[in-house]
Amino acid sequence: PGQFRQTAEEHGLAYGTTGPFSREDVIPGIKFFREFQERAFALGEGEISPPVYSSPEKGACYILRKLGDIPRRQQDFDEVRKDIMVNIADRKRVALAAEKANELYKKTIETGVTLEQTARLMGLAVKKTGPVALSGYIENIGPAGEIVIRAMETGPGNIIPPVTVKKGALLARVDRTIPADEEEFNKKKETLRKGLLLRKQTAAMERWFRENVSGVMLRKRLEEL
Repeated sequence: PGQFRQTAEEHGLAYGTTGPFSREDVIPGIKFFREFQERAFALGEGEISPPVYSSPEKGACYILRKLGDIPRRQQDFDEVRKDIMVNIADRKRVALAAEKANELYKKTIETGVTLEQTARLMGLAVKKTGPVALSGYIENIGPAGEIVIRAMETGPGNIIPPVTVKKGALLARVDRTIPADEEEFNKKKETLRKGLLLRKQTAAMERWFRENVSGVMLRKRLEEL
């Protein structure tokens, strides 16, 4: 670490260390972008990454050095019971939000009312984002990839179909699009689509398990799996 820090200072670069973080964590002082986590978790202990850019235009550049991994501690059921209950409640809340967002989207499209009018009827406020890249992160929403893809497909002036996000569901209008490198966009879009498909398949399996859990009997104890 000392030599890495010295090299950074010799070239007039900022040096800092993070605490432990997971693939989904937002690291204090660093705007979330997926490639940062992907690079960090691909490194071996002590390895240094090539430059990682948060945005191709105005983003920051990072060179990462991995200090090490912290293995997950095995927890018993009593320790995770509360987290499980919170997770179930969150899933139900998100499902209800998605259902309501789809109803509002359909009503908005059929009646021609504006997004602002729909928000007022719901007692909500419309918020705006600045320009968002495919690998960007929207505050209080999450990774922007799926939203950007839908925005590009929907076009300026139109409302995109609802997107399920961590805190519920997003109903948004595209005000304008900024042209990007089409070849690079298509590469990233295909990778993201595969990831979204995998998540949807996993979610479908989880729904099936919840609906059929009463008829499921384990042949092995959980700690043996």
